[in-house]
Amino acid sequence: NGKDAIKYTVKVMKNGQPAKSNDVTFLTTAGNLSKTKELTDKDGYATVNLTSNAAGKAVVSAKVSDVNSEVKASEVEFFTELSINKNVEVLGTKASGELPDVWLQYGQIKLNVNGGNDKYSWSSSNPNIASIDASSGIITLKEKGEAVIKVVSGDKQTATYTISTPKKIVSVNSGSRVNYNSASSICGKINGSLPSSIAELETLYNKWGAANNYQHYTQLSITAWTLQTSDDVKKGVTSTYDLVRKNPQLNKVNINDNNA
Repeated sequence: NGKDAIKYTVKVMKNGQPAKSNDVTFLTTAGNLSKTKELTDKDGYATVNLTSNAAGKAVVSAKVSDVNSEVKASEVEFFTELSINKNVEVLGTKASGELPDVWLQYGQIKLNVNGGNDKYSWSSSNPNIASIDASSGIITLKEKGEAVIKVVSGDKQTATYTISTPKKIVSVNSGSRVNYNSASSICGKINGSLPSSIAELETLYNKWGAANNYQHYTQLSITAWTLQTSDDVKKGVTSTYDLVRKNPQLNKVNINDNNA
């Protein structure tokens, strides 16, 4: 970043004693030295700093004016500054953009990280909300809430990304099919409600893709009930939507059978 510096110090000795006011010339194969020439102080020391505006390796060498030899320091490496892009990859669609504000429970995302030395370790401040695989960086969204994701690169840089609380999270009870009233009761027990319409589930599908694109869901079909309209109530039917196959069924599914 042109600011973080590596400090190099040479000590010049003559006849076993520190040599004052000797010219020391510094050279580098890359990056920028704070000085190319420096006089030794009363203790025989000459010091320079090396910075860089670009990633890469550098070797710094030093030569004393009246000595015909050169000393070289060990090679060092500069890395670009570690950062996390605000856009996330939704694994079920491979689309990249801002994190949707309506989540599919157990949907998975991946953050886009740049810089560092490519050896990343990930962690979550709240795994009950958003857990993360430490090596792959894949995040699983579990419950409504906020979590801070941290990444540490092998060169000890850190960066963070805050996952904000969504407007909604769609919880899918995919164990078995139930009737409409049972589904409504299940939602009520977790302070939720059935989806308001097929349109709501279509939007969810468009953002997250098929539910079985995620590790938590293996079914070939996951049909969801939606809330009855006033006309539906009179007819004893409602609409359903399949979170794997789409297959919208509008205002014609019997609510008394285990259809979703």
